[in-house]
Amino acid sequence: ARQNALSQNQRWHGEDGSDGGPGYKRFTTFYFTNFPEHIQQFHLRKAFEVCGIMENVFVAPKHNVNGHRYGFVRYSKVRDVTKLMYAVNNVSFGNYRIYAKVARFDRAYGKGEEAEGGGGCCG
Repeated sequence: ARQNALSQNQRWHGEDGSDGGPGYKRFTTFYFTNFPEHIQQFHLRKAFEVCGIMENVFVAPKHNVNGHRYGFVRYSKVRDVTKLMYAVNNVSFGNYRIYAKVARFDRAYGKGEEAEGGGGCCG
């Protein structure tokens, strides 16, 4: 009965326990900011790899409303999103400590649809 009650989005994102066992989410994306202007994507990837099974890092060519660079990091097979968020927030580069939160929108969703449980990407 539980299987039938899940939405298509929940199945796609692994919330039905598929793709890694019960309690796993297939993908979780974090918005992050507060990193040095000069840092290369290679160094961001290396820093974020230690937090979990990292799939992708994207740094936007634009700046956020506060004038800072920002990006997105995507992890797969996440069991505890909160624990992973704390791990990502502990990444630092010199005097810069990454500020991360769960991305509000996800590319897997249609345009304008908000991801379930999103924490806000730019607000």
